[in-house]
Amino acid sequence: MEKVDIAQESSVYRILNNAIDTDREILEKILLKHLSEEDRNDYEAIIKGEKLPSFISDVVAKKLFDADAHRERLQNLFRNLSGDNTIDVDSSFRNEGYIQSASAKKTIFDIAARFRDGRLGDAEFQVMAQNFTLERGDIYGSDLLMIQYSVDPGVKKSEIDYESVKGVLIIYLMKNSPEPFRSYDSERYIHRFKVQQSESGLKYTPLVQKVYVQLDKCLKQFINGIDGENNAKLQLLLSLLADSNNEKVVSKAYADDELQNMIDEAKTFVQNKEVLAMLLAEKYAEADLNAVKSFERQEAQTEALNNVILSLMESNPELNRQDAEKQARNLLRMS
Repeated sequence: MEKVDIAQESSVYRILNNAIDTDREILEKILLKHLSEEDRNDYEAIIKGEKLPSFISDVVAKKLFDADAHRERLQNLFRNLSGDNTIDVDSSFRNEGYIQSASAKKTIFDIAARFRDGRLGDAEFQVMAQNFTLERGDIYGSDLLMIQYSVDPGVKKSEIDYESVKGVLIIYLMKNSPEPFRSYDSERYIHRFKVQQSESGLKYTPLVQKVYVQLDKCLKQFINGIDGENNAKLQLLLSLLADSNNEKVVSKAYADDELQNMIDEAKTFVQNKEVLAMLLAEKYAEADLNAVKSFERQEAQTEALNNVILSLMESNPELNRQDAEKQARNLLRMS
């Protein structure tokens, strides 16, 4: 089985996967002990089959929507989310070795595929809310487009030019909607960016097509019995991606043969020891990211508190540090 990106980079994965059974059990207990109680309980429930893994977990998503093993499933995802029924997935596409220059940052796509008409598509599964998601979509789309404009071995440079280069499709599936999506007042949870328009009114269709999907908003609507996209089958799939353990979602998904097959495949897949090592590696990667974000928030809060204290003491020289801090904390709580 091919190792996914997070596992290839993770020392947690390498340690577990290379250990013999008895050592692995000890190592796993030690690693689980250092996770949060929520993450530990989640992992143990998945092992026991009491809980389904998240379908947008890196390792699980790449299994369930693999372009070679599940071409039709991925194709339907691209078609339904883009609104383009002409999409015909040809094969998977890996870009791990592609980089434009020694100083360029490397972009690794989640689930990329080649379409039979020459276009490239990519489905990105985003668990954490990122306020730079729109900007990231621009960069990912640009990177895919540069791959399209590059010349493969055996192809003449003259065969690729600005007029003949094929476009790309980027789809972002967001489990937790960031700004500006949260504050946008609309029943729609799929946002398709297809046409660009100038201030003068001139329109054109760019080579990079982008689609952003609010999985959390979709799930909330499903639970409340409404659908801003008016597509019940698609809403059920997206709700399953948003929360694979929601009772209402799973119960309805089991009544659909395609979704039932997906659920059964996920259950079987996560019992593989290598996959479990990848899942635990993902838990640690998420914990590290959360710790960094928590530290950054704490640093920012401390800096803000100190700035308010200094401002209060400057405006009132008779105010001592302790009283200034109390006032500052009250001001920050009210703000």
